[in-house]
Amino acid sequence: MAGCMSSRTDVDHGTPPFESDPWPMVHFDAQNTGYTPEVTGPQSAVSEQWSQITAYGANVDVSCPILANNRVYTGMSTDRAVLSAFSAADGTEAWQFQSGVSSSTPAASDGRLYFGDDGVIYAIDSEDGTTEWSVDTDGSLMTSVTVRDGTVYTWGGPRSRRLYAIDAETGAIEWTHTTADLDGPTNDVPPAVHADGVVVAVDVYSESSSASQIRGLAPDGEEQWRYENPTGQSSISAPVVQDGRVFASVGGQGIVALDRMTGEAEWVYPVDTFRAVNGIMSGPAIAEGVVYGTSGGRELVAISQTDGTIEWQIDLGLPTISSPVITGRQLYIGTTDRTVGSDRESEVFGIDTDDGTVDWRWTAPNPVTTTASIGDSTLFVATDRTLHALA
Repeated sequence: MAGCMSSRTDVDHGTPPFESDPWPMVHFDAQNTGYTPEVTGPQSAVSEQWSQITAYGANVDVSCPILANNRVYTGMSTDRAVLSAFSAADGTEAWQFQSGVSSSTPAASDGRLYFGDDGVIYAIDSEDGTTEWSVDTDGSLMTSVTVRDGTVYTWGGPRSRRLYAIDAETGAIEWTHTTADLDGPTNDVPPAVHADGVVVAVDVYSESSSASQIRGLAPDGEEQWRYENPTGQSSISAPVVQDGRVFASVGGQGIVALDRMTGEAEWVYPVDTFRAVNGIMSGPAIAEGVVYGTSGGRELVAISQTDGTIEWQIDLGLPTISSPVITGRQLYIGTTDRTVGSDRESEVFGIDTDDGTVDWRWTAPNPVTTTASIGDSTLFVATDRTLHALA
């Protein structure tokens, strides 16, 4: 396969997840790669092993599921925020943690869960859901959390315009990075953290400014470089850091590869990127030297990490707002039927990463609204208000 690495010795995932945490963050690791070689997901046709309704009522947002300590954790937001823990084996609910009005996707590390809710970030015991510490920001925190080497990274939310680095053990704030120079509220996605610093992606919405940015920060939060979307559009995915580059899906431009140290664009794969809910779009995943992302929302593409040349492309039939996740030679992604006039049903796909062959597909009862997580021979995916285990 073109662009494949000769070995995996250059891959930097940070502190490796514990054996009991097979999918501890929304994009698996602190670099947002969406790839793990350590677990095996479903390889052939799947059926639903169990499902749990996680939320009721209108205007409900369900977070991406994560997998740790033989449990699946997911948050939901409606008239209140609830973080729930379910048995990965049979879906039995172990506990609920109720807080404010908006719950983000949690991250698991060292027996704790970290998540944001309405301007507060919590560290809670993953076994029983009890609070260990909390930090109040001046925002409305809703974004996913990244954890690496004893530090928690998360946005304070649109009102805050700050990225927080917080000691995972004590809750002490180590530093903040502000985007106050941007005119208007921001729609922020989880940062990517690597050995030499942090990469953040920022969306801006205001009358005078509407452009997405990617920023490279030093380990102390000081800005080192800035890449601004030349099209002036304001949709952007979570950044991915791998092998000296930063990758992201950028509205109006496509999948972009930047030099990690300077922010200079190295290549752009032009696509008509699908603009999803609140401007957040499906982001790329990277495995063995290949970048996997969506083109026009419904087409999945595999391109060389080295130079951006295409390796294969398939039509998923419907747009997707979830990001691909990968284990071994199998890629998983779901589609949404939120398309005017569409009579297609949402599906979850198992795809061979070598050539794009669809190995299996599962018809979902509702739109697939979140990125999946991978357990031992099981895929966990949320459709609107329901969590499903597929194997």
